Amino acid sequence: MKKLFIAAMLLLTTTFSMNVNAQKVSDADSIAIGKTYQQIMMAFARLDAATMANYYTENGTHISPDGQIVSGRAALKEFFEKLFAWFKTLPKPDKTDMKHLNGSARYLSNDLIMTEYTEERTDRFGNKAEKEAFAFSVILKRTNGGWLCELVAMTPVKPMQ
Repeated sequence: MKKLFIAAMLLLTTTFSMNVNAQKVSDADSIAIGKTYQQIMMAFARLDAATMANYYTENGTHISPDGQIVSGRAALKEFFEKLFAWFKTLPKPDKTDMKHLNGSARYLSNDLIMTEYTEERTDRFGNKAEKEAFAFSVILKRTNGGWLCELVAMTPVKPMQ
């Protein structure tokens, strides 16, 4: 019985390892989702709520750092409008630097990719610098030859105590 269990575990491990290797995102899809990311960041920089919402699938979901769950394009547009209105009340930094700290991507299926990454943002106000970092988990869905967000979850990165 012990040998059967070990054989079964080896078979499962081998099968899982082969599937993990097969999930690597192709170069073409990596480039396409990179372009989508750049377009989303440009819309975000313009504080363009309608364009931001259109980068989500019709039933896409966004989970904000405070745990708010927003689903559907109409609700996402409203969410981004309120968020961007709040941003406009904040002091504008003299300079902002964005840096990707790490990341990975894999296929969940032929038309779904999951990507995780950590992004650090530094806003500079004169000699003062304010840093914040967020971990992102994003599920992208292939639609009409492009990629849209099915799910975006943002988690603040805090040092462990």
